[in-house]
Amino acid sequence: SQIFEGHKDSVFCVAVSQQNERIALSGGGDDVGYLWDTKSGKAIFKLEGHSDSVAAVAFNHDGTMMATGGMDGVVKVWSTSRGELLKTLDGPGTSIEWMQWHPRGNVIIAGTTEGMSWLWNAAKGELMNVFAGHSDSVSCGKFTKDGKRLLTGSLDRSLRYWNPNTGNAIHTFLGEHTFSSGGITAVDDTPSSAVAVTASTDHSVGLCNLKTGKVVGRLLGHEDAVECVAVCPQAGGTWVASGGLDTVVKVWDTNTMQPRVSLKGHREGISKIAWHPEDPVLYTSSMDDTLKVWDARTGTCVRNFTGHTDMVLDFAISSDGKTIISASDDHTCRVYTL
Repeated sequence: SQIFEGHKDSVFCVAVSQQNERIALSGGGDDVGYLWDTKSGKAIFKLEGHSDSVAAVAFNHDGTMMATGGMDGVVKVWSTSRGELLKTLDGPGTSIEWMQWHPRGNVIIAGTTEGMSWLWNAAKGELMNVFAGHSDSVSCGKFTKDGKRLLTGSLDRSLRYWNPNTGNAIHTFLGEHTFSSGGITAVDDTPSSAVAVTASTDHSVGLCNLKTGKVVGRLLGHEDAVECVAVCPQAGGTWVASGGLDTVVKVWDTNTMQPRVSLKGHREGISKIAWHPEDPVLYTSSMDDTLKVWDARTGTCVRNFTGHTDMVLDFAISSDGKTIISASDDHTCRVYTL
């Protein structure tokens, strides 16, 4: 596997261009982002200017712009081809927890530790809206897959579903017994954007109907905090994967509310999970320094990627699912191929 060794501290986040799997973007505890070549492992551009760790990185929908989000509360927008700073999006002042480009437009949403989420027009560098209401850190969030709405999950144990144009919450999912008695750590939605799926520190996975505003159910079976969730792009959105600190990844069938398979093989907690774009294949990373690839139908581990000497914190997958790029506490990124 190719290695990128440009960072001088833990690498917290990584992204790969969906137009060109040779271009990766990473951010780390050394307060910098790097655009680098996945074939050679060499840096293309060093992205400097943050005054604290770079906690989130992402390419826009067409790969022409990239963004870095920092624990300094600033999002910076850069040209992919020239590596120059285009815009600095400020306002939050507290650490960026996560950040995402709109699936089709040059708009960025980011969540912060003080409970607010910020929406900017990245091309113009203008603030469009601020979403206030959470009483604790906004630990996760995303645009819905149809691009029309926003989802934010918080350590305040709630999920909020927003109209991005008005800044108003359409629904708030909250309830110690009905929804979650712990902080929300991750959120995804079904391909039709009809249902949201949440991960909670209370060991549960929540299903929320975004049309009615009702909690549809809770998937119980993990024995520790659930750290990540991902909805399979196929199977009509009825397969949901969840990964926990209990080292187990479960694939659930939301029709029966039961696990189809449990994927066992990691020795430490799961840090991230993602589905293959077209096949019933699941990628996982763990605090055990490895990444694995699984057949989600049978629960069989088909590939085990080693080489890191400390926990894998993030990974990204190329548009064809064949290239996997990891980010680790060992200060490196690695490129693996299927």
